Amino acid sequence: MSAPGGAAAPGGAAAPGRTPWWPWVALVVVVGAALTVGSLRPRPAATDTERVAAIASKIKCPVCAGESVEQSAVEISREIRIDIGKRIAAGQTDEQIQDFYRQKYGDEILLTPGATGTAALVWVLPVAAFVVAVGGLTSVFLRWRREAAGAGHATDADRALVERALEEQARPDGPEQDQPDAEQPDAEPPA
Repeated sequence: MSAPGGAAAPGGAAAPGRTPWWPWVALVVVVGAALTVGSLRPRPAATDTERVAAIASKIKCPVCAGESVEQSAVEISREIRIDIGKRIAAGQTDEQIQDFYRQKYGDEILLTPGATGTAALVWVLPVAAFVVAVGGLTSVFLRWRREAAGAGHATDADRALVERALEEQARPDGPEQDQPDAEQPDAEPPA
């Protein structure tokens, strides 16, 4: 049985007709932790060729509009791909190579915005908007659920109305109905 005010019954069981909320919270925490761990742990490319392609896909072609160095077929992009391969063979990390091109061409050369300063807003704002939207929807659904639960309780006026309707229905002559005064067969038409 549930305690007054819709609280859970003793022993942690949910009130009849209600789903406990703690499994949903646990699910959100587990999924959030898994996504965070998965996104923070980069998977290194298996071969040098894959590393060249991965780095080249993050660097914008200096002379092309909207293409990465990996996609572009112009001479400067081919030279950058060759240079990336040489830097990988020399033992440089992906971050060192990207930093070199950022210093040479500026921050605009990278297709992926940084995760610091105002560029971090590109990553934070969509997540924040999603969290706010989920929170808003949750509060609306909970309010609707409370209103629906409150609407299910009959008032004294409701009970009296049902009782009158049942009494009228139980009469042998049936419920009284208002007859329209439109036509009476005995009445004579006006002259």
